[in-house]
Amino acid sequence: MTRVGIVTGMAFEAECLRAALRRHPDLPKPRIQVTGARRGRAEATARNLIAEGATALLSFGVAGGLDPDLKPGDLIIADHILSVNGPILAADSRWVHAVLEGLGDIAAIRTLPILSVDNAVQNTREKARLFKETGAGAVDMESYGTARAASSADLPMLAVRVVADSASRSLPKLASGAIRSNGTVRLRPVLAGLLQRPHDIVRMIGVGRDTARARRVLRRVAFRDLPALLRR
Repeated sequence: MTRVGIVTGMAFEAECLRAALRRHPDLPKPRIQVTGARRGRAEATARNLIAEGATALLSFGVAGGLDPDLKPGDLIIADHILSVNGPILAADSRWVHAVLEGLGDIAAIRTLPILSVDNAVQNTREKARLFKETGAGAVDMESYGTARAASSADLPMLAVRVVADSASRSLPKLASGAIRSNGTVRLRPVLAGLLQRPHDIVRMIGVGRDTARARRVLRRVAFRDLPALLRR
């Protein structure tokens, strides 16, 4: 039996899967780990999952859009995982196809490369540069480390990401350290950052609306296609 280890950056991403699992008590329970949106922790976390018995790895959550054609709520099933300073790594093609077959018309679905970076890409100029240089559809901080761990252990890997902010949206410059290691958000630094830059409030409202849309799609993906995600 396949034992899937799952890496997410944020707590709400992990909760989407846990909520779906509560509806499917017959399915095997995967080990889910949250990295707190820290790229450096992703590979170590994935390797720990393998050491604990995982035989396949899944990177699951939201991402920033790089491809101008992508909108918030669009779903990406990665065919390749990229890094600015590492080799291109491939997702497991059979796993990709199995997930695509189960999703149907749940959302706008694209099969594209995903790029992983060290820090959140906050402005549109940087998004445009990364898209031009890499051709990746979206950017996150967990998938490449997860893919590296899977590749080194010769295990299948999949990355499922929903676009939360489009290539045309710049993100507010919130206080550093706003995300805890458990993937939850410290509200005090966020509010302090907005007080220092009140012009970011309108931008934050837009980001919140787009992220809410991405969360709804991510939840539907988990509920609709959980067996395929778990390689049953």
